[in-house]
Amino acid sequence: MRLLSTVDWLISSNKNSLELPELDSSHSRIFVFVHHSKSGFLDSYDQNALLEARKSGFTTILVTNCETLDNSNADLTIKKGRYGRDFAALRDLARSVKFNKSKSVEFLYLNNSMVWQENAVFSLIELLRSLERESIWFPTDSNNPSYHVQPYFLYVNLVESDYQKFASSFEWIKNYHMKRSLIFFGEYQIFRKLKEKSWNVRVVAPYSEVLLAENRFRILKGEALLNPRVDLYNSTQHLWRSLSTFGLRGVKRSLVLQNPVGVENPPINFESALTQLS
Repeated sequence: MRLLSTVDWLISSNKNSLELPELDSSHSRIFVFVHHSKSGFLDSYDQNALLEARKSGFTTILVTNCETLDNSNADLTIKKGRYGRDFAALRDLARSVKFNKSKSVEFLYLNNSMVWQENAVFSLIELLRSLERESIWFPTDSNNPSYHVQPYFLYVNLVESDYQKFASSFEWIKNYHMKRSLIFFGEYQIFRKLKEKSWNVRVVAPYSEVLLAENRFRILKGEALLNPRVDLYNSTQHLWRSLSTFGLRGVKRSLVLQNPVGVENPPINFESALTQLS
């Protein structure tokens, strides 16, 4: 599998995968929602994420695989290509950001791999705005298989001096043909690549702190504690109930639909998952 991913990296380009209009420089808050659906429509959770971002003052840009979409909560809808996956959209949109008269831009990228509680995206935006400016913020991090950030969202509050650095910080992302390539050469690399560009890269919910919160929750519930000396855990899978402690009030779709890492007693549906958040 690693060999196939390497071949994919070699044959892939970093040319724009999206047909983008030049974004009006009057937009000071840009929300990019990268959406994928086998069913071909936005569910209520997707619609609500866009709505809450718009109510927070963001220009909402929907990047989707759907052919036709009637969505009143998106200011701009863009059809994404077959290849490139979510990170290619991040690269292309970063290239297109222009500065406005106020000389600052908020940029929030989010994919629909998470299902959020009502008002959770609104609260997340307020939280992100309160954090350190001129840093790039991700939700959480992981040590498995090596240190990397989990990039289902990215937020940055840019000042004019950072714009060119931001626009060029994602040029290394290619239009991969395989999802595994995106993981190996995208998700596992983005922290290192941004540090090479001299960014201060931060996470809202550090793995070690989420693990402590989860074990405190387990003590209250009378459940067996997790031991990081024995196993490596995934914050958005094994520790999913405790992310809300840090303002991340959502659950991964894959946990409910597939349970890829074999979490014990996973939620049976999205509604029950959202009610179980600590």
